[in-house]
Amino acid sequence: MKTLELVDRLLAEFRGEDIAYCHWKSTTNLTASLSGETDLDLLVSAEHRERCLALLDNLGFLQADDSLDLPLPGISHFFGFDRSSGHLVHVHLHFQLIVGDDLVKNYRLPVEGIFWASAKTVNGIAVPAPEVEFIIFVVRMTLKRRLSSILVRVLFLLNHPLKSLKHLVGFAPLVLNRKAQAEFDDLSSRISEKELTRVLCTHFPFISPDLFEKCRLSLLGKGHRLAWIGVGNRLSRALVDCRRSSGFAAFGKMFLQAFRLRIRAVAARTGFPSVQRKSPLSGGRIIAFVGGDGAGKTTMVKDTAQWLGRYFSVRTLHLGKPNKGPLWFVLLALMRVRALFPGKTKDSFHKSVRYWLVAYYRHRAFCRAVRLRRRGRIVLLDRVPLPDSRYMDSPRIACVAENRGGVIRFMAAMEEKWHRHIKADDLIVLRLDPEIAAERRPDDDQELLAKRSGEIWRKNWPVYNVHVVDASKPLEEVVKQVRSHVWGILARKNKVIELLGPAGSGKSTLAEELRRRFYNFHAVLGWRDGKSLFLTTIIKRLPYLIPGMLQGVPLSHLKIAISTETILKMLSPQYRRHYVHGLPAFLEVGPAFLLAFLEKESARFDRRWLKELRMLLKKSIDHFVWLDASDDLLMARINGRSKRHRIKHVSEGDAKRFLGDYRQCLRELVGSELPDAPVTTIDTERLSVAECADIVARIGQYSL
Repeated sequence: MKTLELVDRLLAEFRGEDIAYCHWKSTTNLTASLSGETDLDLLVSAEHRERCLALLDNLGFLQADDSLDLPLPGISHFFGFDRSSGHLVHVHLHFQLIVGDDLVKNYRLPVEGIFWASAKTVNGIAVPAPEVEFIIFVVRMTLKRRLSSILVRVLFLLNHPLKSLKHLVGFAPLVLNRKAQAEFDDLSSRISEKELTRVLCTHFPFISPDLFEKCRLSLLGKGHRLAWIGVGNRLSRALVDCRRSSGFAAFGKMFLQAFRLRIRAVAARTGFPSVQRKSPLSGGRIIAFVGGDGAGKTTMVKDTAQWLGRYFSVRTLHLGKPNKGPLWFVLLALMRVRALFPGKTKDSFHKSVRYWLVAYYRHRAFCRAVRLRRRGRIVLLDRVPLPDSRYMDSPRIACVAENRGGVIRFMAAMEEKWHRHIKADDLIVLRLDPEIAAERRPDDDQELLAKRSGEIWRKNWPVYNVHVVDASKPLEEVVKQVRSHVWGILARKNKVIELLGPAGSGKSTLAEELRRRFYNFHAVLGWRDGKSLFLTTIIKRLPYLIPGMLQGVPLSHLKIAISTETILKMLSPQYRRHYVHGLPAFLEVGPAFLLAFLEKESARFDRRWLKELRMLLKKSIDHFVWLDASDDLLMARINGRSKRHRIKHVSEGDAKRFLGDYRQCLRELVGSELPDAPVTTIDTERLSVAECADIVARIGQYSL
């Protein structure tokens, strides 16, 4: 098997940065690890942690976790995309050597140094001396075969119950499985017994040679059939100083983890496969595949789900043909009864009800996708309603309804509202020439096929978060392009950018230009997006709210404060993955602006609470964009627009005083409270709206 290009680059960077590392286990299958078939188990010096993480980030690796993973210090999972092959690379990164039963891993062995000291390069990757790996292998396998581990697995049916009972009563020897036995035999053939004894005595003083030999023999099934029980207990006592938790606490953790795994297994068998696998640390995504008939949407959705599903929790939903529920069958049955009356067969009302039901179930499926995304899942949508579309999954009631009665108008309004609400985080557009589509689908209605494919082919797509793929190319090339786009979507940072500046500086105009360029654009993040956080904030702040009301603080100002704190919590590192889904959030009216408002307009507002909000602000905004222009231009803009403003048509002196006060307040907030926050200043008097949008888009990691 050939080493993947990404793995080669990763190992070359490790050597170039002089990072102490090695592939510390399962070197028997090293070629499979280098080719991406299995994971790379890399043990890296804790001293080089920051350099290692920066290196992985530069190579496009993405960190992921599983809600049921053991929370082990210094151990994490990273995934990278090898563009040349289209394969994913799984790096299981260790900064500490933690071993033990898979349900608890309770022992941290302070012997990492011997791994790097004895490492030699094999096939371009550093591996430890076979004696070192063999000692750790024997220790790992022995700790996995302790009596408590077997009993817990039998209790929760995690192993074959009949075989486990035979092992427990001594009817059958407890031997290694085929893969572990192959590794044992390979390492045994490569070690020197003399060197093994030397390494054991020098670097593993807590394990006597006699105990090690007994562990070794127990793995081979030699001696008494229950010898593994005593050997496991002796080894655990020898490693007592290396324990992470006491024996009783470790057993409790093991019991809890086994229970959680059993719940997961039951859930998977009862129709909840999305509870499996890992989720990106940056949060879930909703990615929609659109295209004309014959473009390969369903094929690409299936391929992407299989490709990502090896490691990640992926769910696919078909919004073009959503799953139906009881309401569908009940209403259509009523429509059939209605059709028995003269003149009612398939009239506009009948069609409107059907289209209304389709829109209802599409919206319902999308709401399910949003819930899955919030839990960290990757959701792939087959088709999605497109803005300004006439033939592809668009609202239909307004077009077919002959009778514009109140009921039909109500259904049409609901249909349009539901379709507007359905927006994925990113679109992958499979663009296919209508003539090629006709060749691929000769049995379809050619007139309708030309309209549907032509609409996608000729559409002027937004610049950002829409990824256009030429679906006329060979399947293998299309798959590589789609995978590359999907990985770029997953690896994109959840960046939060706030637009700041005095009134009239162009925040709304710039936001509108960005909205035109983005298929899905976040300009406002409100408390309604995090209702549970909003309620907990109200309860937490009651000691401030009640005195504030008694002291005459306006209720509107208190609501602004609660909303601001809720937004800051949603944008904090702890919660951001649930509310900012890989898209840059360009906040037109963000928390810094709201804090400045409270500072300026609410003299009686509690200063202690305001200070706490400023502390939260430090953790929540990644970048500030300061928009400004001359006072004369700002006043002209304010006076020339229809929107009301408190300084509209006031005297020049009062207007300049107001603008100056707000500038000073905002700059003090950003400059003194957030000295490390990046701030980009844009002169909206000198630059056009398009030029300003280009600058802001680059800050959000987008470029033309």
